[in-house]
Amino acid sequence: MAKTSASFTLMDYTDGISLITGIDSNLPLTCLYDTSNQSLNPSWAGTTSLQLTPVVRKAGGSDVVSTMTGKVWKRRIAGASSWTAITSGSNGETINATTGVLTIAQDKLTGDVWQIDYQFAGTYTDPVLNLTFPIEIVITLSRVANGTSFVVARAYATGGSQFKNSLPSSLQIKAELIRGTTQDTTNLSYQWKKSTDERSDDCRGG
Repeated sequence: MAKTSASFTLMDYTDGISLITGIDSNLPLTCLYDTSNQSLNPSWAGTTSLQLTPVVRKAGGSDVVSTMTGKVWKRRIAGASSWTAITSGSNGETINATTGVLTIAQDKLTGDVWQIDYQFAGTYTDPVLNLTFPIEIVITLSRVANGTSFVVARAYATGGSQFKNSLPSSLQIKAELIRGTTQDTTNLSYQWKKSTDERSDDCRGG
């Protein structure tokens, strides 16, 4: 009598989800510090405050930050062993209770503080699986000083750099030339290039 057997593996992909997380910043992550006049660029206390936007998306889905519970922000100065909880409305920091956006309208990278970490944390409960997922995201900001009246060219995405289902439809990148801590706009021309497949091509308007 002949016998045969076979084995099959069934995997249920509803037993888990993938979460895509990050923190978007509307300003460069590195501030330039002019030692001659002790000023910062950008200054978070200036006309444009620093905004840190937490991003938590289900893979293939939408942002779920607004549905999270226990949303908190903390900060930690480089070298410190513990985090400090942030209270909205104090120390120049305001938290949007729904979106979780942290607005910082006070320069923190001053004196002996050259680097600071901000942490966003909370809990997401998936309505389909009825499972809870703890979320913890950290972003680091710092300052550099390269001497008196140093010149730095920089570029950054003003609206964040994360896309979902081709949205947003476009990405805005801002280029600046900073002399000391002041933006220099005299006698300047910019040439944008994009690199794909080890090639570098000029970008043209239109």
